[in-house]
Amino acid sequence: MADAVEAAALDPGGESRACAIHGVLARTDQPLRDGDRLELLRPLLVDPKEARRRRARAP
Repeated sequence: MADAVEAAALDPGGESRACAIHGVLARTDQPLRDGDRLELLRPLLVDPKEARRRRARAP
């Protein structure tokens, strides 16, 4: 999986902390199979609860 991410240049800054396949957390050494959907998981920039509060306060 790590080779696929590197070959596709999907994560140039190395920001992703983890990977998932079809929504299930996966190890970077796990081999990909034909049809797998690779997902790069990055840390949240804003707490979802705080984001909802901000939207509720906005006019």
